[in-house]
Amino acid sequence: MLGAKFMNLLLVGLELSPISVRSGAAESLLALSKSLRLLDHEVTIVIPYFESVSSSGLLAARRISPLPCKAGSARVYESTLPSGAKLVLLEVGGEPYAQDAFTREGSERTTLEFAEAVVRLVLERLNQGQGPDLVHAIGDRAGLVLPLLRFEDAAIGRAVSLLLPYEPGELSAELLAEWKLEAEPQKDSRSRLACVLGAAETVICPSRFVRDAFLGPLGPRSSVLRLEERGLVHIVPEGLDVGVYNPASDPALPFRYTPHDRSGKARSRSKYIQEHRLTQGAESPLVAVDLVRASSSDVKRALDEVPGLVRQGVLAVLCVRREHQAEATEAASAFADRVAVEVEPGPARARWALGAADFWLPLGGDDGSGRRLLEAARYGAVPLVESAGPLAERAVPVDAELYSGTALVYDPSESLTEAAGRAIAAYRRPAFSSWVGRVMAQDFAWDRAARRHLQLYRQMLRGGASSRSELGAAEASAL
Repeated sequence: MLGAKFMNLLLVGLELSPISVRSGAAESLLALSKSLRLLDHEVTIVIPYFESVSSSGLLAARRISPLPCKAGSARVYESTLPSGAKLVLLEVGGEPYAQDAFTREGSERTTLEFAEAVVRLVLERLNQGQGPDLVHAIGDRAGLVLPLLRFEDAAIGRAVSLLLPYEPGELSAELLAEWKLEAEPQKDSRSRLACVLGAAETVICPSRFVRDAFLGPLGPRSSVLRLEERGLVHIVPEGLDVGVYNPASDPALPFRYTPHDRSGKARSRSKYIQEHRLTQGAESPLVAVDLVRASSSDVKRALDEVPGLVRQGVLAVLCVRREHQAEATEAASAFADRVAVEVEPGPARARWALGAADFWLPLGGDDGSGRRLLEAARYGAVPLVESAGPLAERAVPVDAELYSGTALVYDPSESLTEAAGRAIAAYRRPAFSSWVGRVMAQDFAWDRAARRHLQLYRQMLRGGASSRSELGAAEASAL
């Protein structure tokens, strides 16, 4: 099995776009599965059966025989995604999961019950001779399936992807005993994350920022950091689903365009400006100020600098959450012909904003993957990011001639007004148009990330098979 060219992979998550979306993990799971399928590997995705499944339009057939579990039988629903990946949805406890089932109080038990159902599914497939080569959990919560696999076939690899947001959690002594999870004599012995990392053979993070966000709180004395010392923590930058994020075919845009023919972007920009009744003028760049994920203090900082932005000569669109709508509207009211407000733009509307904007200036936290920066660049809205922020890790600062680089990077000591001044200077350079074309023409596809995942999978299976002990039948059935 290990020498086979193609692998049978089982990906486990707690959300999947567009069925259930709470964080960037939903899109990461979908994009990774699609890319692995394009590389001709067998992929099965296992997620909970949510209340939103029916409204998503997904057709799934329920199996007659349920899986026996500690929490009662688990109903199994099966479907096939357009990519060819198989989808399995598990319903434990007799009813679909609510959208917040894995984030509210008591979710640790809920997650463990789902994880055990996944293990039962793996056992069933092993008995049928169809067991996976590897189980890859997407997210630390989904990763609780890994310690429950400890008595399973020794040839099954165990990988986990760490994705923000990081939500600290502890497993009670009762849960540790009930689920036979070994506690270590350390202060983090009940940590959900420590439990997951202790069972993982490979840990994958989309950026150093995410790695530090998860591993930093564990402290240097934590035994799980031995993973990093042994080189088992890997940084694998993610890509974009270029089928969705494609300005050449995106129905969200009034006019389509490519990196080499951006006339459609100019028309989209003009229409967007007319819709918001902003002042026309090719000499004024349109800056999308993204405050949707910003803290209240960052929103206040941006709104306080609106007069300075206008004086610099930009047209600005403030994208804000509904809770900040009133203050954003008030800040923009004195500059109605220069500043517009977008309130919680949906995915399609957000893509049109990027398709119209010349620059994209975000404030606030990121999921750590840098996906938002890639989306902006893909649509020709040059990222304008702070050098100390998580997005800067995916940005290559532009040179003085606007020949190389993928973003304008400003220092934290600079004000947004000063950063906007640099953007205007670049915008008025003759080389700006050619630079935007190069920014758009980057390789955004998930293919490179998927190939790196496969490389890590193979390394894990080759290196881990000999080091894992073979377990007897009695021990394997002890779960």
